[in-house]
Amino acid sequence: MTKNQLYPIGEISQWPIGMQDGYLRRIAWFTPHKLRQSASNSHIKWLIMKILVRNLDRDTIEHDVRKLFLGYGRVVECTLVLDKETGKSKGFAFVDMPNEDEAKVAIKELNLTMFKGSKIRVKFAGH
Repeated sequence: MTKNQLYPIGEISQWPIGMQDGYLRRIAWFTPHKLRQSASNSHIKWLIMKILVRNLDRDTIEHDVRKLFLGYGRVVECTLVLDKETGKSKGFAFVDMPNEDEAKVAIKELNLTMFKGSKIRVKFAGH
């Protein structure tokens, strides 16, 4: 392991993010011991594809959604939105995938498919 070795974005969970063209972009470089951000002269630019999944069954849990998308590639984050009173799903979730090609395939193949008894709608968030 060298001092300036770079590590994948999935290793970092708390990063400042910004919206551009409907995609979440995280720009930074870091070493094993130090994290630095650089918007002007970054060493690496990561593109996190944020996906919106709608029309989920109310009994769906976050693990189910994550497992569904893991069949298409790496999932950095999966957030199922819950009702505060009931603790059950509100029927939609967000999935972050670090590989644009895998995310596009997942969207194309999962949109308007049946999942746990509901026809889900899948698209890029922000579009």
